Amino acid sequence: MKLPNLPDFAAMSRRERALAAGSALVLASVLLDRLVLSPWLGHTGMVHREISRLEEDLRSYQGLLARKPRILAEAERYRDYLDARSQEGDMASLLREIESLGRESGITLGEVKPSEGAANEVYQDYAIEVQYQGSLQQWIRFVYLVQSSKVLFTIERSTMAKTDDDAGTLQGSLRLSGRLIRTEDQPAPEGPDEA
Repeated sequence: MKLPNLPDFAAMSRRERALAAGSALVLASVLLDRLVLSPWLGHTGMVHREISRLEEDLRSYQGLLARKPRILAEAERYRDYLDARSQEGDMASLLREIESLGRESGITLGEVKPSEGAANEVYQDYAIEVQYQGSLQQWIRFVYLVQSSKVLFTIERSTMAKTDDDAGTLQGSLRLSGRLIRTEDQPAPEGPDEA
């Protein structure tokens, strides 16, 4: 394909030369804006926004660091209480976790019967019998949440049956065992439960 011949600039009239020069100037400024100025201004704006966000984070972190001595002093005052975790506290945390999972799944929890299980120097097992009522989807969600919980739960037995009043509602029970790993400063219990 052959390009058309451009008119000779010297042969143009004064008016045509002024128009061609003005058009070339406008075209050059548009290209400069599109290729250089707009990307540069966009990048500069993004950098300013990021700097503002980082400055806000820095102010927030400085506020937290300013409170660090007071928080450490409070933690030191309660260290004996926090370190001496009792078996009742362990069971309470397991029961809170079960209740939280029940709320999250939408299932209705009935009677929850805890009992202490085997123990050794590394872990303590607790057995929990949970009565529930809900739909099949809620039961599936509850079982999934129990299995993926931060607590080491194991489902040992599960029963379910349809309720008489509503065909879409199930009732049943789950037998769970929850295992809590001991910390180094937490002694193993003495007595017949020791394994």
